[in-house]
Amino acid sequence: MESIVTERFIKEVFFLGIHKIDDYYAIYAAIMPYFNEIVNLLTITILKPRFGISLFYHFTTNFHQIIVNSIVTLLSISGILANSVRIANRYTSDMGLLVGMMFTIFSFLIPNIFMYDFLKLFKNNFVKFIAGLLVIYILDVIIHLIVYLYRINVLEREGEKNSRG
Repeated sequence: MESIVTERFIKEVFFLGIHKIDDYYAIYAAIMPYFNEIVNLLTITILKPRFGISLFYHFTTNFHQIIVNSIVTLLSISGILANSVRIANRYTSDMGLLVGMMFTIFSFLIPNIFMYDFLKLFKNNFVKFIAGLLVIYILDVIIHLIVYLYRINVLEREGEKNSRG
């Protein structure tokens, strides 16, 4: 029994529940909450230095930049919503709300506040890129850990209580 729990924990937390991705909606929900940080990371490390192209502006200075950032942000927020809806449909609306809040904090708020300054710590763009991906991965692990613990400690215990009647 313990190895099943450990295997489940590893698959759902460290492998980010990839085994549950079974359709386009799930792929969208998995990738899009981090869309703005992925685009930001690509802009900082590859597109701007090599090609002079910016797909994300950490500090906007004109209407064009505001529009570009707003579209990227809209896509990211739609990914957060997709996760909330997916989890609410699968489990409960309370868990959907929890997932939405966790994705808002860990895939949107924290990276928007800290990623730009964190990446400035590194000189080499390849190292910046890898460090940025690592930060995104760690933040996603934190989300999956919180959701896993909630499901195990709240939902499954409530289910056990209800089945005992």
